[in-house]
Parts: sequence; structure tokens; C-alpha cells
Amino acid sequence: MFDIVLGLIMGATGAAMCLCGYLRMTHTFPLWAAVTGLFLGAGIAQCFGQARLLCGALSLCLAIVFAAAIGVASARFYEVSALLVPTSMGIVAATIVMVLAHLEWSWIIAGSGALVGLLFGSFAIISSLHRVVLTVMTALCGAAVCVAGLMLAVNTIDRTDLGVGHTTVRVAHTPWWWIAGLALTLVGGVVQTIKGERHRVTMRDRWVDAGGGQMRAT
Repeated sequence: MFDIVLGLIMGATGAAMCLCGYLRMTHTFPLWAAVTGLFLGAGIAQCFGQARLLCGALSLCLAIVFAAAIGVASARFYEVSALLVPTSMGIVAATIVMVLAHLEWSWIIAGSGALVGLLFGSFAIISSLHRVVLTVMTALCGAAVCVAGLMLAVNTIDRTDLGVGHTTVRVAHTPWWWIAGLALTLVGGVVQTIKGERHRVTMRDRWVDAGGGQMRAT
């Protein structure tokens, strides 16, 4: 039951990011950050001897605390969202590469993706990111998380697979899932592109226009 609920949360978060990530970033970015915090807290619990992801009191408590703290911080400050969301998307993008290349899960590749995402996030803080970059990034990574959530909800994978990277193997051997992800990516990209024609502004400008806060004034 917990896997179904978690899968639906991931699916909804991924779909929201895919279809309107750039357009509604003051909502979608904090939601994405909260889910990232959920897994970050659970991952930290594993470092303290918690064997399975999101299993046990310590894992669940840390997951909830990190999800709430990171989600609220991301909703409050542009800089937190701008740094955290691209970094986590870098890991998702690296996972996509592993699936397409039929590679086993590797923290080296995932870490490289996180580093690239961190660089994008740093640039978004120092300057800003163009809406085209944001559209591609949010559509692709949102679709991937949506598919992973659906796989979890229908019991194709379980939450322990998310912690050890088995998801890449399952997707690679189940073409329908990555075909669904590709289709969702294209739909999300088209929807955001069409609706984004009315918002030809950068990431920071879009955030501020939507009423989002910042640590510093520009």
C-alpha cells in the first residue's frame, strides 16, 4: 500500500513538472524539492544502518523532516529551488542515460549528472536560465519521474529498487515504459512551449513575476 501511495506521489509530481514545470515553477519546483528531500532523508537513514529505503521509523521520520524543510525552503527562496531542482534533475538525467545505454546503475554517472545539474543551478543563481533550457529539462526529467512513480504504483518495481538502482534494469528490459516516458516528454515539451510563448522571460524573472521570494534583490 505504501508503494502505491509513494508511486502516485512521484507520478503526480513528475507529471506536474513535465507538463507545467516552467510555467508554474513557484508550485512545481517546491513540490519536486519536497520529493527530493523525502528520498534524501531516507538515504541518510540508510547511512545509519537502515537496511531498506523508506522502511522503519528512522527512515520515515528523516524523510518527512527533510521533505518538509526542503520543500518550504524551496517555496520561500528562488536560490534554493534554483540550486536544488537542477541538481536533482541532473541525477534523473544521468539515470535516463544509463537506461538508454543499457548500463547498470553507477553512482559515478549519477554523481556526474548531479555535478552538471549543480553547475546549471549555480548559473541560474548568478545569472539565469533560458526558458528553452527549462522546458527541455523539466519535460524530460518530469516524465522520467512520472514513469518511475507509475512503475512503483503498479508493482513493476518496489521502493527498495529505487535505493539500489534496479529501476534502470527494469526499464531497459521493458520497452513500453521508456516509450511511455518518451511520449510524455514530447507532450510536456509541446505543452510548455505553446503556453510558454506568452512568457518569454528567464527563470528568475518568471519566478519573481509569479510572486516567488529571493534571498537577494536583483
